[in-house]
Amino acid sequence: MDRQQALACLKDVMCDEFGYPADGIVETASLRDDVGMDSLDLIDLVSALENRFDVPAASAEISSVRTVGNVVDTILALDSALPPE
Repeated sequence: MDRQQALACLKDVMCDEFGYPADGIVETASLRDDVGMDSLDLIDLVSALENRFDVPAASAEISSVRTVGNVVDTILALDSALPPE
């Protein structure tokens, strides 16, 4: 998975499962200030991504997530942890 695919995956999750508008989901956007997520939303988002990839995220990954780009980095890390198909 490349970065654009990871961003598209994130947009799918954030729009479909949480109702966030796709146009605000850009890599430089702050999850709190620009997207409007609170800490509980972030936990729900990480859980949704863990379920999608069937891989647990490390707590260090979760604590460092502040922007959409950070979430894309987490998606790429989760994807790389999956065994090859």
